[in-house]
Parts: sequence; C-alpha cells; structure tokens
Amino acid sequence: MKKEFKVISSVDKFEIHGVLWEAKEPLAVMIIVHGFGEHSGRYENMAKHIIKNNISVVAFDLRGHGKAIGTKGVCNDYNLMTNDITEVIQMSQNIYSGLPHFMYGHSMGGGLALHNGLFNNDMICGYLVSAPLLRPSKPIGTVLKSIVKFMNFVNPNGAISNKITGDQISTISKEQNNYENDPLNHSRLGTGLAVAMIEMGEKILARRQDWTKDLCIWHSKNDKLTEYAATEKFVSEAQNTSFVSLDNVQHETHNDTSRQRIYKLIVSFIKERSQ
Repeated sequence: MKKEFKVISSVDKFEIHGVLWEAKEPLAVMIIVHGFGEHSGRYENMAKHIIKNNISVVAFDLRGHGKAIGTKGVCNDYNLMTNDITEVIQMSQNIYSGLPHFMYGHSMGGGLALHNGLFNNDMICGYLVSAPLLRPSKPIGTVLKSIVKFMNFVNPNGAISNKITGDQISTISKEQNNYENDPLNHSRLGTGLAVAMIEMGEKILARRQDWTKDLCIWHSKNDKLTEYAATEKFVSEAQNTSFVSLDNVQHETHNDTSRQRIYKLIVSFIKERSQ
C-alpha cells in the first residue's frame, strides 16, 4: 500500500513531503535518501519489489527537490537536510515501533547517509549506499571552488546549471528517457548546496576510520558522476563494511542491467539483520 505523508521540521517549520510503501507484515523498514536533481517518486519500482519481501519503504524529497517547496536545487545549509532525515526516521519509528530501521542512500543521498552514520544518531541498524557523492567524477579545482564559494557569498540563493544526461544514469534506453522526461527532475545546483556537498564529502573521507556501522556500499567503475576512487578510499579504512564493485553499468545501478542484483543485495542485507 502506498501513502503520502508530510512532516513539519522542528527546526524551521519546513514541510517535508514523502511517500510510504507499506509491506503487509513488515519485519523491517528501509528509509531512502535520493540523489541530486531527482526525487523520492523515482524509487517506486524499487519499493514495490522491496515490500514483497516484508520490508516497508519510506522515501522523501530533499530540500530543493521533487515536491519540496522552494527554489529547485537550493539548500544553503546541509544541516537542515540532515535534520530532515532525522525527522523522517523519528516519524517512521513512531509508525513502526520496535522494527529495525535501515537506510538506503544514493549519490548525494549516499553522502548524506554516510554523514548520518558518522555524526548524527544511532537509530539506524545498517546502511546501504549506492555511488555516494564523496567527490564528483570530474575533479573540482581550487579556483573553481573559490568561484562557487564567492558566488554563494554574493547570492546565497543562486544556482548554476548541472545538467545530467540519461546516458550518465543508465545503459538502458528506457531508463535514460524516463530520467530526461521526468518533470520533477532538475539540473539546477544551488551554490550553497554545491559548497556543502564538497565539504561534506571531504569531511566523511577524513573520518572514514571512525565508521563502525554495518554497511554495504557499491559503485560502478564506469560512473561518470561520482568518483569511484573516493568510495574505494572510504572503504579502505571503514569497519564492518562490504564493498561491491560493478562494471559496464552507469551511475544508477538500481536502474541499469544490475537492477536485480542490487535488489537481492538490499533484501539479503536487511533480512540477515532483522531476524
């Protein structure tokens, strides 16, 4: 069963929009944190598969994305995003009291999930992370970083174009078309969000040896959006972590020829920790 929900942020009264896919007899809950430029609704196919395995799924739109109120791509303080994640976790735990909760994060959402596991709370039993944005695949030079920071200083609500094409998302033409024709997707990257994501990625990498939560993380060597080597660097010192390296697929491995493998990986990870 699919239900929409709204949560009001306790920090600034921001309205968080989300979707709950309910399993009939849930043994666990998976919270999805989506990537840059997309929205929670793009995970419906995944959710429909996951709930068949007695795992309820919760997803929501990050600030500047999907049905969230405000300018597309703009969020000047990533602490507001991390707080929204905590608010959604608390809401879900009120609904599913006593059930173990897991977090699935993709791309920018993968970075936010890792940040959550390192710094925010211990309410999550395990993490599933796809192609995390620790560093972009194309290095950002010192000069460009300085320019973006200056632009953000001059206009905190400003944004730059960050167009993502379908062939960067998947090798499957249908998925490429779905991405490019989705009216809720966008290519606007707020300068404040850009600065925040760069700084957050470096902060996570600097603290990789402190990671202790159960984690399964995967990344394609062919990824053109987030850096594969940065993920390798993180897992090299993170504890309780398994790493799955993929080939011949693009950024969204859950929407590529690796889809069924990813679904099985998610379900087995959660069920092994929910007995």
